[in-house]
Amino acid sequence: MSALKPTAFYRRGFTLVEMLVAMAILGMLTNAALRFYYDGSRFARLSAERAQLLRVVPSVQTAWRQLVHARAAALRVTSKQVDFADRSSARVDRNRLFFTNAGHTRSFALPRNATAEFAQETGSGEASFLVLRLNTVKAPGQPEKTWSLRLVAAFKPEEKP
Repeated sequence: MSALKPTAFYRRGFTLVEMLVAMAILGMLTNAALRFYYDGSRFARLSAERAQLLRVVPSVQTAWRQLVHARAAALRVTSKQVDFADRSSARVDRNRLFFTNAGHTRSFALPRNATAEFAQETGSGEASFLVLRLNTVKAPGQPEKTWSLRLVAAFKPEEKP
């Protein structure tokens, strides 16, 4: 016959402390995995937006220079629109650029984190420049640096009699 030993202790299952420790470890591992996932997806999104902007820049630059060089002078320059004497124009609407020339409009889509604005600058001497600035906008709470691209087109100012 076998007698039960009074000192023998059989455990079936886990204690509460062991379960709490296992849950804490699992929570820390999940937190680390989610942080890596969100950082990676944010980096991929920002890279895609930069790539889209860099894809559109050569086309925008060509259209911008063609529009400005074909004109004698700008009648009105604001941050959102440039009007020329022959009714050609360049304008920004949200994150789209529109270049209108002789009734034909070319539009360019910018990434949602990019903005565009126009400016008129005077260089040394008689030279005037129309500048198109493409800027990225930093979202709140993001450590990424913003950057700006400046597309310059020179034109002769209109002669005043």
